[in-house]
Parts: sequence; structure tokens; C-alpha cells
Amino acid sequence: MNIKIYCWSIRRWGESTIIVFNFLEKLFKTIHVIDFGAHDPFIVNNYVNNDPDKVLREARNIIYTEDFNKTSYHKIEIIITHLHYDHYSLIPYIISSHIEADNLYVPGIPKEPSEIKEHLIYFLAVYETVFEELSREKILRSVLDKARYLTVLFKDDYIDINRDLKMYVKWPPKIVSTDFSDNILKILRRYRTAVEELINKAGISRDKIDRKIRSLGKIYEKISEKYSEELEKRKIESSELRGIMDDEEIYLIPLVYEERRFCYKKEILYKRILKMIDQALNSFSLALEYHYNDHPIIVVPGDNSDKILDHLGKYLKDDMRKIVFLRGAHHGTSYGEYLNIFRPYITWLSQISHKKYRDGYWRISRYVATARDSRKLKIDIYVGKKSINILANRESKDLYFIMSVS
Repeated sequence: MNIKIYCWSIRRWGESTIIVFNFLEKLFKTIHVIDFGAHDPFIVNNYVNNDPDKVLREARNIIYTEDFNKTSYHKIEIIITHLHYDHYSLIPYIISSHIEADNLYVPGIPKEPSEIKEHLIYFLAVYETVFEELSREKILRSVLDKARYLTVLFKDDYIDINRDLKMYVKWPPKIVSTDFSDNILKILRRYRTAVEELINKAGISRDKIDRKIRSLGKIYEKISEKYSEELEKRKIESSELRGIMDDEEIYLIPLVYEERRFCYKKEILYKRILKMIDQALNSFSLALEYHYNDHPIIVVPGDNSDKILDHLGKYLKDDMRKIVFLRGAHHGTSYGEYLNIFRPYITWLSQISHKKYRDGYWRISRYVATARDSRKLKIDIYVGKKSINILANRESKDLYFIMSVS
């Protein structure tokens, strides 16, 4: 088996990862697009001299290679760790309009305690209301159009990629444990109080927000009615969901909303509202682990906060786990006990500003590549029975490692 991992530097805040799994001498191929977006992707970044169109071309070439039509089975799946604009805005530009992705996976909203669900739907309703005052694009709708099914993921779900390779979901849970829910609720209540004060100052209509809450509630109920079902039965036809969204005249689903594009000085209160809700929702990102023969080899912790990462690491054993690849949490600006158990050979941090990097990544990693110093990172992983050969390329610099899996 051969696995290829690609990461690009696009913008100051952006994430773009593609993983290609090749099986049986390329007769079977699965591609995971794990987040692909940026805030304003078509404006050249002041920090990195990088042509966004070139990145999109490279991504399309990876997904739709020359052997695409010759391959007996070629599966494309989109995984969005959390639906902030900088994690999904470029997906419509890299997925072909002629070939649908099989699945679009997104994080679900915890069902219990119900107060968490109520806060999150409230934040999403405020977001939608604010966007009626701002210019926005319906990028999310375009993403939904690219996949046949939408499936929400929760802790302890897993996806079989093949017999020996699985993707496990470590967060968010369907039910937040009582020993931790109080901590989360304190944070959400604090953000909600601050958001409500800003709403009053901005003069945003409470009636509008209430209408959005009711509309979002209907969509949420449709998606969550299969909470108790196993993963395969939790799929929802994208066409069915689009119909609900049109009926409600709303373009949102749980943890899905259009990120801000432009906030002028006169809209500074809107910007503060959106930023505050951003911070509240980051802590419900997907945290993912890819396991080969029950051994973790790839870890993607989403944009989860230090508090969530500490919680995930609280009940883990102290034994260190060697892995091939780690993508930095929240672009490399978050860190916690959960990440301390891993010893990655290669870590990728997509934040441009080196002042925001967390030192922990250098302590646990053999090699750290950053978006500040690299336009693109490519990793080739060759999986054998007793070892994994790792060949990485960053700015024409080759790195070679051998990891034992015995």
C-alpha cells in the first residue's frame, strides 16, 4: 500500500490537505480531501508569494490523475473538520462538476446536554442574520452539490478505507460527559453573553434571529433524527437536504455557515460578533486518527482548542505512539495533552505567522514544516509488513525516515 499526503500554503488562515490511498497496484484508489479553503484565496498573500490558481491546478491534477478512468475503483470523499470558510471555500474549485464525491463528512452537534445544542444553534442563527447585512457567497451550497451523501460524524465512529486501514473519529461526541460539559457550558455562556451585548449595540433584529433559530431547528432535526443509527444508515441524500434548505430559505446546516469575506470599519461590531462565534465553534471540530493495523499513522486534530485537546488526552495511557504525520491543531496555534502522546516524524503547521506557533510541536516531532517556509509539502508513505518508509519533499529538500510497525 502507498499513501501520499499533500499540504499547501495558501493564506494566512487556511487549510488544505489531500490524502491519496493506493491499493493493489493502483487498481483501487481512495482520496480524502480533508479541508481545502482560505479566507480570500484569490488575493496574493503579503506573507507568501504563492499563486492560488497554481495550488488549485495541482490539487485537481492529484484528484483526477491520468489513470482515473483506468482505475477499477476510484473513490473521492470530502471531510471538513469544521465548517469555517477557511476550511471549505476552495472545495468547489477542485472537485469536478462531472464526477461527484461519494460522501461529504461534517462534525455533528452533541445531542446532550441539550443546552450545548441550544447555544450552538443560537450562534449559527446569529451568524446567518449577520450575513444578511454583509456580502456573502453561497460557497457552502456549492460544496454540498459536489457530494452524493452528507454524513455527520461523532466520537467513536470509524470509516473502513480498506481491510487494514481505518479512520477513527475522536471528537466531537454525541453526548458530552458530565465531568466536562460544565467546562464547555461556562465557555459557551460567556460567549453568548458577550454576543448578545454586541447584538444590542449593533441593533440587530431579535425577531430575525428567532426566525433563523426555528429554521435551523427544522434542519437540525432532519439531520439528527438518525443519531442512534450506525454510520452507514446515517447518510442523507444531498438532494434531499438541499430541498429542506430551499424550503426554509436558509443555507445552513449544523456547524455549517458562510465565513466572513469583508468587514469594513462601519461593520466592526459584526466582525467582533463573528470572531467570537468562531472561537466558540472551533471546539467542536472533528479530531481524526488514521490507523494501519490498529496503529495510528496520521492524526488530524482540526481546530480544537487547548481545553478540548487536554480533555482528549486526559484518559489516554502515557505510552508514546510513533506516527508518520500530524497536522497542527488550529493551524499550529493550539496544543494540548492529547498531542503529547504522539511522536510524529513530520508535522505540518499551516499558520503563516511564526509568532503564533506552539513550541510543543518541535518537542514531539522529528521534523516540522510550516506554511511560512514551504509552499507545499508532499509525503510518500510506503507501508510494508514490519516497517513504513517515509519520503517527504519540502521546497526541493528530501527527508527520509523508516518507522517500525512491528
